[in-house]
Amino acid sequence: MNWRTALPIPKTNAEQFPEVRELVDRGLQSVQYTFDLGNQSEAGRIFQGMSPSGDGTELDASQQAPAGFPSEIAPERPEEFSPGTDAELRALIEATAEMEMADIDAVFWAMK
Repeated sequence: MNWRTALPIPKTNAEQFPEVRELVDRGLQSVQYTFDLGNQSEAGRIFQGMSPSGDGTELDASQQAPAGFPSEIAPERPEEFSPGTDAELRALIEATAEMEMADIDAVFWAMK
């Protein structure tokens, strides 16, 4: 497959940065990770051939994604319209909703 026509990737000189150079040296520009734990991913059939990076390496779409960082649930933040809404704002919201519903009821009950 000609990646230049299917997926035009601009050539940048990101390798000048030490952080990027380290990743390129490890060959990660030619790796397409899979997140499928059951080995049923079809990505390896679709993505194959030369790497889109144009560096002459083959694309590897068979590697399982590396382990990430543990995910933690953030503490609740009291924000507008969330479960932590303060009592004054909640009363204003409920009063506005009641007024709007009264207008709707007046229109639709008048039609019957």
